[in-house]
Amino acid sequence: YCETKELFHKSIFDISKNPEIQSIVENCIKDKTTISFTTEIQVDEESKMWIQTALTPIIDEEGNLFKLVSIDTDITEIKLAEQEILKQKESITNSILYAERIQKALLSSSEILKNHFKDYFILFKPRDIVSGDFFWFKESPDNKKLFISAADCTGHGVPGAFMSMLGMSGLNQISQSLFHEEMFSSDSMLNKLRNFIISTLNQTGKSGEAADGMDLALCMFDFDNKTLQYAGANNPLYLIRNRELTVYNANKMPIGIHKNADVPFSNNEIKLEDNDLFYIFSDGYIDQFGENKMKFFSKNFKELLVSIQDLPMDEQKQILEQKHIEFKGKGKQTDDILVIGIRY
Repeated sequence: YCETKELFHKSIFDISKNPEIQSIVENCIKDKTTISFTTEIQVDEESKMWIQTALTPIIDEEGNLFKLVSIDTDITEIKLAEQEILKQKESITNSILYAERIQKALLSSSEILKNHFKDYFILFKPRDIVSGDFFWFKESPDNKKLFISAADCTGHGVPGAFMSMLGMSGLNQISQSLFHEEMFSSDSMLNKLRNFIISTLNQTGKSGEAADGMDLALCMFDFDNKTLQYAGANNPLYLIRNRELTVYNANKMPIGIHKNADVPFSNNEIKLEDNDLFYIFSDGYIDQFGENKMKFFSKNFKELLVSIQDLPMDEQKQILEQKHIEFKGKGKQTDDILVIGIRY
């Protein structure tokens, strides 16, 4: 270091514009290892430059430090590019946050459930701000029937959110027409929704065509007859009654173009009993990966629901959320998550 000072007649302390240079040099001398640091320099009122410095200690044969070598690199172009990327990211994020407000406004109000049930929960956790999962509720004009749906659209984030808005729009249009018919059911809703999605997306089933659509569980409560109708596109219904869990399986086909697009959906009718517990959901919860690289799986989900069945529904929601957090650990959320639980 002394030789460098004598050669250039200036020390690094005179040359460097980094306010931390004193401590940087001291640490380099102490640890005897290369330290890299970046210095921001105000060139004039409108422009800046960035210098990346690698400060390397040179050790003699006896292990003693006898000089420091400093190599500076102008990284201004890289920093300016990074700033531009950050600006673009901020702009995109702000747009998605605004889209989140729109999506939330379109989602059905939980007040509809509150009008009919004392104990229920909605666990809704988008993966990327906006969601490809959505929930939808609709009362008949006489309030004697109630549709409840949990849907999982193709994709997540912005593409999934576009599909969710299309799905909600279709359900709203179809329910309005069905409510004017004397006989309507959950399966007829799904059949009509599938036709709506295929028609709106101009799906033909040609090779290479995008097969966008959604998986969906749809329930219709008939409060006068004390029955529940269920129809499902890939997404099942779980019923817990007398401490036993029963699975009502969905048809293995989506809402959208499919090789079985001409096959009608099946309808399941369940006679309601007091204290029945119903759960409909997307696959996001059970498909979550844990730190062991394994999914949570439906078996664990069923066991968890059975173990918490006696608790109020809001407490069940809290336990489901906490279990999800514990299971994923430091990993990221794999997919959008939606679980709806209702106690009759």
